[in-house]
Amino acid sequence: MRIGGEGSKVRLTAGRLMTGHDGRRATCLILLILVQTSISAASENLVTDHIESELTRPDHVVFSGPGMFSETDIDSTSGLIRGPFGSFDPLERQNWYQDEFSDRYGYGGLIIVQSQTSDLTGMIESVESRGAIFQEFYPDNAAIFSLDVNQLSRFNPIIGQSNDENIRWVSPLPASFRIEPQLVTKSFDSVSVELHLIRGLSSVDIGQLEFIIKDSSGGMGANTWCDDRLCRVEEISPITLARLLADDRVLYIS
Repeated sequence: MRIGGEGSKVRLTAGRLMTGHDGRRATCLILLILVQTSISAASENLVTDHIESELTRPDHVVFSGPGMFSETDIDSTSGLIRGPFGSFDPLERQNWYQDEFSDRYGYGGLIIVQSQTSDLTGMIESVESRGAIFQEFYPDNAAIFSLDVNQLSRFNPIIGQSNDENIRWVSPLPASFRIEPQLVTKSFDSVSVELHLIRGLSSVDIGQLEFIIKDSSGGMGANTWCDDRLCRVEEISPITLARLLADDRVLYIS
């Protein structure tokens, strides 16, 4: 009886735990568990739906709207030459004499050729087929070439606006394109410069250029170091600089 009575007290105590404030607390706990379970299930469904949609989504995105699929010619060119004093279209404006080729030192001179398109392959092949030697690219879509004196006649028919399908424009390369603008606009007694030489020069050519520098300097100053296509000259006079600029073996002075 004592045991049974104590058991009854235990059951009664348990029953009391499930009533009143404690009962409401238990109910809230159960509701919280149910809500969390529902949220977890919903989250799993959302994740599953997202994964399935990602798996079925195409590898590319298609945009719609006016002008979205307008055609673009990747070979098109601006037609501009980025000259040392600004950009210009050579077919509309050119401020130098067309026929300023020279024949000094066996070189016919340097020419600049602009391509019809941004692909310069056809233009370079066309110019080289006439015997010119490629030197450097020039913006936009142009290149510089050197000529021997006996090749001038091959280019005379296409000087200016060309009828070659690969060539838009051809001209002798102006001296202003071959020197750093600051060396032209600043006054100085002497200056150190770098001479960028054309391709294909021999050791004899290099020796002649070194002689010109020393001869123009009167044997004083103008120390020169040449390596391949680059010569560094210290303390060069404006007169010597002008003489080198007239030599078409010098591609650029900086």
